[in-house]
Amino acid sequence: MFCYTTHVGRTRMPSGLAVAGGSMARSFAGLSAYTEGSGPDNVLTTSLAPHRQRKVAWLFTGQGAQYPGMGRELLAEPAYRAAFDQVSALVTPLLAAT
Repeated sequence: MFCYTTHVGRTRMPSGLAVAGGSMARSFAGLSAYTEGSGPDNVLTTSLAPHRQRKVAWLFTGQGAQYPGMGRELLAEPAYRAAFDQVSALVTPLLAAT
């Protein structure tokens, strides 16, 4: 029942927020700073397009559910693409360091 209500029972918000962090402490610090009114560099906000009816898909990662191009349609959404590009810019230097 929980999964059903998260899909059909939620209010669709006009904006979204993403927090990037290499640790729980950094993520928490970014979110805390945002709630206090500052604009930390690891927090991204964006306006979302009006909600339209979408199909539900369940993917169980680690069990072969991934397939090439599965996120292509999401990248066509301007708000998702902007958030993806910003998070990618934050994460790419971290990946090169490992």
